[in-house]
Amino acid sequence: MNKTYQKTFSGVKNAGFTLIELLVVVLIIGILAAVALPQYQTVIDKAAFAEVMSVTHSLKDAMELYYLAHGRYPGAGNDWELDFDMPTKCTRTKGDNTFYCTDSWYDMNGQSGVDGYNGARYQTGSGAPRNLYRVSLNGKRYCLAIDSSSRARRLCKALGGKRVGSSVDFYEIP
Repeated sequence: MNKTYQKTFSGVKNAGFTLIELLVVVLIIGILAAVALPQYQTVIDKAAFAEVMSVTHSLKDAMELYYLAHGRYPGAGNDWELDFDMPTKCTRTKGDNTFYCTDSWYDMNGQSGVDGYNGARYQTGSGAPRNLYRVSLNGKRYCLAIDSSSRARRLCKALGGKRVGSSVDFYEIP
């Protein structure tokens, strides 16, 4: 009696995959993931940092307008108003030169420029600032890898930063 539910293939013992073949496939997928993950993290960091860069430039421009109107840059302890639309979820205490946001913060440093940080100021751990973006009033832009990790340095280099001086963590951005 011939069983109809069992099929045989001519010249082939078994039609399944061997354990070695499956391990090779898993190994290839693992290598691809190890290569792609750092690039993915850089893209995510650049996206978050793009907002910091935008707000920092807007604050610098507002400081320049303040200077044109008052003959001086905004100073610490003074109550001053800038022609600046503050991003949502950002606050500024009266008399303070710093804007605090949920995932970034910005310091206006008088005549030197504006610093923008990604990460909450008082948060510890993974949410702590990783990078600083500085725009000086003379137009120069810098990226500083605060936590000195390869991920923070990779972001500064991805922005086109060139190392400044002997510091390995301070990059000038063209």
